[in-house]
Amino acid sequence: MTKLPKSLLHDMWWCFAHEVPKSRDEMLEDACFFAAFMDARDPKRDLLRPLPFADVRLRYEYGLPPRRRWDDDEDDEDEIEAWRPHQAEVRVVAGPLSVLTGVDLLWDLHLAIAPTVAECDGQFLEGLELESPGGGDEPPTYRVVFAS
Repeated sequence: MTKLPKSLLHDMWWCFAHEVPKSRDEMLEDACFFAAFMDARDPKRDLLRPLPFADVRLRYEYGLPPRRRWDDDEDDEDEIEAWRPHQAEVRVVAGPLSVLTGVDLLWDLHLAIAPTVAECDGQFLEGLELESPGGGDEPPTYRVVFAS
């Protein structure tokens, strides 16, 4: 069995508030441009490196900001609800006779996060941390780490 990396994309600079790239190739180009803009190391080589699995789960938690509720019994006083965490998961699977790369993970993750990113607390990628190596028919699971 191949040893799985404990972390992936940890040196990656990406903001999920960016518009979703139209393809994996555009994702790669945008990630390289963003890294250059942030004066960071070019991620192209890391993003194109084949990963030791062809199927993976990416788990993430995101928080929706507090909402204000208006109570008709009070004179324009508002009550603030607490931060509401939500958990989600995206499964990324390579096509037949192909392998996954970092750009595949980043692109599929951005596609999954796009509908909620405007309301999310964390929008910057810090990396992926191994949560479970999987086994049997189960793929490995990585936890997505965000920064605000």
